[in-house]
Amino acid sequence: MSVLRPRSRQFTVSSRESETLSCVVVKEWRAMAETKTALSLKGSPRVLGGVVHKLPRDLRDALVGKSTALRAWSDITPLARNEFICWVEDAKRVPTRERRIRRTIEELEEGQRRPCCWPGCKHRERTGS
Repeated sequence: MSVLRPRSRQFTVSSRESETLSCVVVKEWRAMAETKTALSLKGSPRVLGGVVHKLPRDLRDALVGKSTALRAWSDITPLARNEFICWVEDAKRVPTRERRIRRTIEELEEGQRRPCCWPGCKHRERTGS
């Protein structure tokens, strides 16, 4: 017997039912992960930020405009999102920032999970030697 404990209820199922239930839960989780753009109360997609940096509006708008990039953005880790955000925010001039936003979208659509040629966020606390 397996016991499944959702937040508010407890269910007891046999091991055979557990296998079937596990498959259903995994399939639902995968489907949810593919469309991880949950709608906010205002009806616009919710786009996650990074660990240290908040998602800037111009980068968010660019991500919302490209569904492939938005799915990739939702799939990468918060640290990877943080690297992209820091890379965009580190630009000193507006044309550089716009180019980095464009490249972020392109790199995400190509399947890259970190910004190319970027040493990393200098704002994130590092541990170790």
